[in-house]
Amino acid sequence: MKSSVLRSSLAALVLAVFSAPSFADKLSDAIAAYKADDYTAALPVFRELAAAGDDDAMWYLGRMHDFGRGVEQSDQEAFNWYKKSADAGDRDAMWDLGVMYEQGQGLDEDQQKAFEWYLKAAEEGHLRAMAEVGVRYENGEGVRKSERKSFEWYERGAEAGGALAQAYLGLAYETGTGVRQSYENAAYWYAEAAEQGDDDGQAWLGELYESGNGVEQDLDKARELYELAAAQDNKFAQTKLAELSAGSSSHSSPASVDTTNVDFESVLSTGEGAWIIIAELVKQSDWDRARKLALANSERHNHAQSQAILGSMYESGLGVPRDYVESAKWFRLSAENGYAMGQFNLAAFLVDGRPGVEKNFDEAVMWFRKAAAQGNEAAAQTLRDIGAE
Repeated sequence: MKSSVLRSSLAALVLAVFSAPSFADKLSDAIAAYKADDYTAALPVFRELAAAGDDDAMWYLGRMHDFGRGVEQSDQEAFNWYKKSADAGDRDAMWDLGVMYEQGQGLDEDQQKAFEWYLKAAEEGHLRAMAEVGVRYENGEGVRKSERKSFEWYERGAEAGGALAQAYLGLAYETGTGVRQSYENAAYWYAEAAEQGDDDGQAWLGELYESGNGVEQDLDKARELYELAAAQDNKFAQTKLAELSAGSSSHSSPASVDTTNVDFESVLSTGEGAWIIIAELVKQSDWDRARKLALANSERHNHAQSQAILGSMYESGLGVPRDYVESAKWFRLSAENGYAMGQFNLAAFLVDGRPGVEKNFDEAVMWFRKAAAQGNEAAAQTLRDIGAE
């Protein structure tokens, strides 16, 4: 009788083990619920798995507290969960701790500690962290300046496939920062970054095609690359594109676009015609005339890029008093008119909040997704960072 009971108990145990969802299945289901904004379903599973020591579950709990998804927003709780996850080896959590120290989010700003966590993440293969460590060595931010170490980290990140590191490695080769100058190597790495949609890689490669340094000169190719980068609100590319469009490229004429006596009514005949002048005025930091022309271009043509420029001016206080509410208004107009960087900037306001602008995570995700669908890599990366891709 005793052996029969034991056999029945063992059979029940085996059945329970094989019928229960696996650890990996639970995590996968919780992540799916999280990405579907079903935080009520995701939260208890993350808590269960985190209690069992899963670093991914700990990181998701950090994100939930960081952004107030399904729980009350708490920088302290976010930090605690990121720290537990990082201590368990999660490189994304290491990156997030670096961000918190860099920005002074819920704790004292500490650039040295920010660097230490970015370095830990980079050593674990976090692509953005590799580029960030390179930048910090190059600028001496939170660590002693070293162009050699900067180059080494750019190279490591580039060879691992990081688009940002590839662009910065190309720039290091172009400028001879930490390595012997080589336009050919610069062009190679810019092209690698450009193929992944990195706007700096596209813009800087465009400049090489414009000048013929390291590649055969090709102004059509330069324009194509500038257009790709300009669509991501790359200011350098927008300026270069404006120069080319106005026939005033540094490689066709030493003069810039003459904005001394601009007839606004004439240039406003088309939205893009006005945009060329606006881009030149921005380049010259002639904020008052840039604002006036951008306002007119928005009113006359509902021009999305002009609206985004106005948003940026009010966000940073460029020629106008800083006003986040006014900035958000212009970014929203630009976003609704389909401009990817307007969508990205509006989403950035909504995900973090600004004085006078309330957080709205769900709407932020919507705009990030719209921008990412247009090839905006910054939006795509942000979606990955916040676990909403």
